Amino acid sequence: MQYAIKIKRRDSIGEWVVSEVEEKLSKFNTSRSMSVVPVLVYDGHLSKRVQADGYFGWIVSANELLGR
Repeated sequence: MQYAIKIKRRDSIGEWVVSEVEEKLSKFNTSRSMSVVPVLVYDGHLSKRVQADGYFGWIVSANELLGR
């Protein structure tokens, strides 16, 4: 299993982040036996739709990661 970590820092992070990650992952040459778990680390306001759609294996706020 591999983790693809996307770090985003913007005032507002919307559903477009899922498309952005899907596009980047489609360019990787991974074998069919390898699973890739997308992870989002963000700083800013995250759309509730991104949280609810279940695309990311983990969603972590930068504040939470840094213990703020």
